[in-house]
Amino acid sequence: MKTDTKGISFYGKILLGASPWLLSMYLLFWLEKSGTWIPETPHRDKITIVIVTVGMLASFFLYSHLVKKK
Repeated sequence: MKTDTKGISFYGKILLGASPWLLSMYLLFWLEKSGTWIPETPHRDKITIVIVTVGMLASFFLYSHLVKKK
């Protein structure tokens, strides 16, 4: 297992970097299961795309920050 000088392992950085995306996916799951929004919710498809995109971008920037070489 590779480690860097900051003490976070390579796989830990991957897991930490993927956490915003995983949280956005869980948010979508929770919204569906809790009945907060139903298939008839206006603009549901657009909101879903925004939630997933924000999660993916946050993951990208967080992972990029974690593995930045100085």
